[in-house]
Amino acid sequence: MTIVIDSSYLVALILARDSRHNDAMRLGRQIITEMKIVPAPVVTEVFYLALSRSTHDIAAASVSLIRKAYTIVALQDSDWLRIEQIFSQYRDARLDFTDAAVIAVAERLNVTRLATFDRRDYSIVRPIHAEGFQLLP
Repeated sequence: MTIVIDSSYLVALILARDSRHNDAMRLGRQIITEMKIVPAPVVTEVFYLALSRSTHDIAAASVSLIRKAYTIVALQDSDWLRIEQIFSQYRDARLDFTDAAVIAVAERLNVTRLATFDRRDYSIVRPIHAEGFQLLP
């Protein structure tokens, strides 16, 4: 199976002081054999969040960890168009760019499972390829 990985999951996994770290570790063990997709904008957001909550060394190490352990997927033209549609359709929800990119990539790859602690944003959106996302953990 395939799962798309969100920033909130990776930050919790990387930062041992994060209150959700143990939950992230547990999910990591459950999905170890699965194809794990990280949309490229997630890497940038993880670096920023790790830097704001920890040290530059840890933020830099997070990039290396993501590159080695996950499949990073660049945005395609169709993803950019879908991001614009998501922003328009869910204007009042004020989704951020990375969340919209995760949704667009998941839709393009026909993936319904997301590793995320962001329940609000991903619960609001109705993906074009499914009734909803399965949010893990």
